Amino acid sequence: VQGEHRHKDENRSERSFFFKSTTLPPGTQIDQLQSHLTDDGQLKIEAPFVEQKETPKPIEVEKQEGGK
Repeated sequence: VQGEHRHKDENRSERSFFFKSTTLPPGTQIDQLQSHLTDDGQLKIEAPFVEQKETPKPIEVEKQEGGK
């Protein structure tokens, strides 16, 4: 995300920038990402999330031969 704020009056002019990045978890549907400003000026970003299920890995058990 990047943004810019501009302010100008009769005595001065202001311009500021911000940059923010984040890593989204696996399963985030970035092609359906939506963003908008709320009534109070906050940026809201939403994206659906599909939980990724890991396939269970088989556990190999060693056989012990000959009991001592």
